[in-house]
Amino acid sequence: MTANLILKIMVWDVSFWPGVKCISSANSYWQLAISNLHLTVYSTEFAVAVARSRKLNFQINITTPSLKSYFSDNTNFTMNLYRLYFIIVIFGTSTLTSRTFGQTVSDSQTGKWGDQCDGTYCNPVLPGDYSDIDAIRVGSDYYAISSTFQYSPGVVVLHSKDLVNWEILSHIVDDITIMTPELNWDKMNRYGKGIWAGSIRYYKNKFWVYFGTPDDGFFMSSTINPSGPWEPLHPFWKVTGWDDCCTFCDDDGQLYFVATNFVLDPKNKKKYNIHLFKMTHDGKQLITASDSIIHQSNGSEANKLYKTGGIYTTFTVKSIGKVG
Repeated sequence: MTANLILKIMVWDVSFWPGVKCISSANSYWQLAISNLHLTVYSTEFAVAVARSRKLNFQINITTPSLKSYFSDNTNFTMNLYRLYFIIVIFGTSTLTSRTFGQTVSDSQTGKWGDQCDGTYCNPVLPGDYSDIDAIRVGSDYYAISSTFQYSPGVVVLHSKDLVNWEILSHIVDDITIMTPELNWDKMNRYGKGIWAGSIRYYKNKFWVYFGTPDDGFFMSSTINPSGPWEPLHPFWKVTGWDDCCTFCDDDGQLYFVATNFVLDPKNKKKYNIHLFKMTHDGKQLITASDSIIHQSNGSEANKLYKTGGIYTTFTVKSIGKVG
């Protein structure tokens, strides 16, 4: 029995040998066949799912300078999966049925989740960790993004025609270490941090994505094609203690930005203040003089801003119970 390894070449430039056969290299992905083993490899962290095999020795030739320095001069070595506890997290799993984590209906899917092929569906429609999802409709298509925290690539972009069957179109951030070296694999001190809830919007004939990290501030990118390429990541606002941003384009073209300051705010000496700003026409800078607090309550976040029938509405989530 043979399972597939899907490896996206991002930070690492590696060659697997011997006993591993390259069977595809389309779309910058290598699919490698390894007997009785299934692996999913990310660029800054490894997640390894062992299907049947408990032990496997293979060789990796590392050519990336940063990794060479970490492993000294021993660039050709034999790795035992048990000994990679500092990089690899091992999960028990069964075989994957789709290259996009469940967007293709299979026999094992029917009756459990997603499209049931009879006009009905079962929740969840996305059987995975798609946290803080934000979705829009453009014409007859639906698009969504999700938080990806400390993982690379960052900010997954999803597409659907019916809100049930989804596919992964692209990612906004190919390598999250461009935001800060603290997110690099040799640090590993930002678990659960990294990329938090953002927003995807369509206006001015482009798709716009804004998101933040609690330690490094807010970032943005845009594109005319959500399948990519996305414009190089733009550092929108260097700030700490903020999260859950959203943008809005008014009828006159004025852009707005809403986000939560979850630490003590100098304006009112309280936490969890929702701020509203105007932005410059190109969407790449805040107009800080326009800052106003539009709401405050402990745990308020997950901000969304809409205009319906001439009425502006903000949506937020308020935690029930004690919030730090």
